[in-house]
Amino acid sequence: MVGGYKNTIFGDSTDSSSGSLQFGETENDTDIPEAIFENSIIGGGQFNVLSGDTSFIGGGYKNTIGIDVARSTLVYGEDIDSQDWVKKANRALNSSAIVGGRENQIFGNYNFIGGGYGNQIFEGGNQQQGAYSVIAGGQNNIITGTTTARSIILGGKGNINAGVNSIVGGIESTGQGNQSLALGSYGWAAHNGAFVLADSSRPDKVAGSYGHKKSLSANSLNLFFDKGTYVRNGALYVSGDATVSGDLKVSGSFTLGDATTDSLDSFGAISSTGSHISGLSGYFGKVGIGTTLGLDSNVRLLVTETTASTDSIVRIQAGEAADAFLDLYADDGDDNADKWRIKNGCEC
Repeated sequence: MVGGYKNTIFGDSTDSSSGSLQFGETENDTDIPEAIFENSIIGGGQFNVLSGDTSFIGGGYKNTIGIDVARSTLVYGEDIDSQDWVKKANRALNSSAIVGGRENQIFGNYNFIGGGYGNQIFEGGNQQQGAYSVIAGGQNNIITGTTTARSIILGGKGNINAGVNSIVGGIESTGQGNQSLALGSYGWAAHNGAFVLADSSRPDKVAGSYGHKKSLSANSLNLFFDKGTYVRNGALYVSGDATVSGDLKVSGSFTLGDATTDSLDSFGAISSTGSHISGLSGYFGKVGIGTTLGLDSNVRLLVTETTASTDSIVRIQAGEAADAFLDLYADDGDDNADKWRIKNGCEC
């Protein structure tokens, strides 16, 4: 005990030492054995309590390592076990540290809290659970779970990390899956290996609580940004399938790399604000509307209606006061005999 006010280090059995009490036997309490220290230190601060071997509290206010004590709301730091300063440590805990802050708590082995307010690392049902973990700072952050270990909360407020080897930070984000990451506001890495990056927007309330931006599957990257995601000054390479549930807008050219194997399938509309669309199909040089079945080596345009008793219509519509044409060219159309034209002239 270096200094401070009313700090307490509990011994390994029924022993204690405190910054406001005499160490070892007192004049009036000869039945109290000498305090057996557990190689731990409280550097200063007020009302800090420590029980555990080779542990450390640097300072701060009402920080706790290793023993859950009830402090009076009227006389903080004095009425541990009904003002009995001899209280057996009820948790065996090793090598944890709280640097400072206020009302931070550690109840697990080999853990670290840098500072902040109301941060907690729990052991769950086994003192090895919640071990080897870090809360750098922030407010009301919690590391807990049935198998939690080697987890980190970087900072922020109201975050929970219950995964193994997981990282969380921001506002009310949750790391549930193992080897997961949740950063930002209300992110939820619910699956093993899931990464969630979330913006500052707050979801609507569901059953009285704000919803979360939840991962969709294991080993996935989940981006939640209301104003979009930008890839700047570089290319984007996708080696697997790309599924677009909304609109796909391409301001430059759009090219599928392998004409024999690559395909572009659309379940919605494909439109262009440019002058034309060329080479559009799953087979390059072929267009299937309604289906690609039947696009054999000789068919270049196929319009199919798959619903029974439903007509299939191909429309060529000219502008106001203009004619509509369908041109048929044979033999490369290199002379007039190879060209046929079907015309619907307007009666202008």
